[in-house]
Amino acid sequence: MITCPPETQLSLLCAEVIDTWLNYNNPEDFELRKKHAIKQARANARNIISWHLESAGKSVFCDKSLPNLDHALLLAELFPRAKFICLYRHPMDFIISAIESCKFGYSHFGLYPYPDFRRM
Repeated sequence: MITCPPETQLSLLCAEVIDTWLNYNNPEDFELRKKHAIKQARANARNIISWHLESAGKSVFCDKSLPNLDHALLLAELFPRAKFICLYRHPMDFIISAIESCKFGYSHFGLYPYPDFRRM
């Protein structure tokens, strides 16, 4: 019933789509652009979600991407019926998982903003 793919970064895609539309230089139609931006971001995310649900043969989509926390308000606006579940992991479990994912690069799983490269 539930499918949870690897980190999709969908919230980043949605934020970029909206940001692109809102930065378009025409202040007169800001509210119209905002409505269109939200509609377009929602459609892009739904296309990806629908494709994944269909290919997995599931009916509920779960996204565990780290940037979702930074974009929770945006996701709530785009998907008002969505449920947010907060998972609490032991810090050492998270650290081991993060170190294992680093072999793919810090940006692969959304970790890039978090390491302090000055200390590395």
